[in-house]
Amino acid sequence: MCNTLSEMGIKNLIQLSMDGPYVNWKAYDMIQKEMQKQVDKSLLNIGSCGLHVLHNAFRAGSSAAGWDVEHSLLCLYWLFHDAPARHEDFINATGCSIAMLKFCKHRWLENVTVSERALKLWPHILTYLNMVRKGDLPEPKIKSFEAIKASATDPLFTLKLMIFNSIAREMAPFLTLYQTDRPMLPFFSDDMFNLMQGVRAVFSGHYHRNAGGCHDGLDMVVSSAVGCQLGQDTHGLRVVVVTEAAVVHRYYSLEQLTTHGMDQELKTLLQG
Repeated sequence: MCNTLSEMGIKNLIQLSMDGPYVNWKAYDMIQKEMQKQVDKSLLNIGSCGLHVLHNAFRAGSSAAGWDVEHSLLCLYWLFHDAPARHEDFINATGCSIAMLKFCKHRWLENVTVSERALKLWPHILTYLNMVRKGDLPEPKIKSFEAIKASATDPLFTLKLMIFNSIAREMAPFLTLYQTDRPMLPFFSDDMFNLMQGVRAVFSGHYHRNAGGCHDGLDMVVSSAVGCQLGQDTHGLRVVVVTEAAVVHRYYSLEQLTTHGMDQELKTLLQG
């Protein structure tokens, strides 16, 4: 690197790209000091590799949700991988010969096709599990089968998988565009801004009271708790309905839900 810089001239250096969130910072600091020493200028610092940051942010968000979607996707792959007899039983029982794709644990946003394949396979997986339960097929004695059985008992598993897929599909084109050697930095800021504009609302809890606000069109909604209350709100929960046009939410006390249920507006949106 020093030889290359001596040939091109350090004064002509604008920015140093990085291939990871924790890679090349030492080299960056050394070049930054040398540049300040020679020409009294600083490198343009746009942070570390934005692609890794987005992958890690998606992974952190998925893990924080506690849905364990990634574990189910991994187990779907390992349930039939290197098990030709078991896969043959599955094909004969369901008529589905589609194989599950392997979940990538290092580049999470590249699992769009993996989650789509899982959604396509899931009805056939349920058929397979039902036949195993009835004794028509042998029961696999492996951990991945137990994990898939547990996922099948979750009535919201398909919805969770669809949300996982939806967010990944929203962010994946950004990664494809910027995973290149072309000089894309001038377009980075606007594209990142447009990507984040897809976020309409942020929901959180842990405050034990209802609160919130809005900034530049982004709603921040804090919901109270089912248990202990630190404000004037009653024990309850917030129902959120997301459509292509809007994000609609209502906070209901447990008594309201028990006696009256949800508003007709939310019911209509859910049915639509």
